Amino acid sequence: MNVLTVEELREMMICVCDRVAAEERRLCELDSFVGDGDQGVTAARGFRAVKTGIEAVSVDGRTAG
Repeated sequence: MNVLTVEELREMMICVCDRVAAEERRLCELDSFVGDGDQGVTAARGFRAVKTGIEAVSVDGRTAG
């Protein structure tokens, strides 16, 4: 059975956050076909906030820094 460590999961989530933020323009473009074209902005803002929160806490749960 494969098990993820806390650090591996943390790094994966940071990668997801970076990838969604990097696709902001594309997500807006896709949203413009059926909506107001701001989904990329909203998603990028949310995932940047998640990344900030993840980076603010160390692997052992203590506040980093």
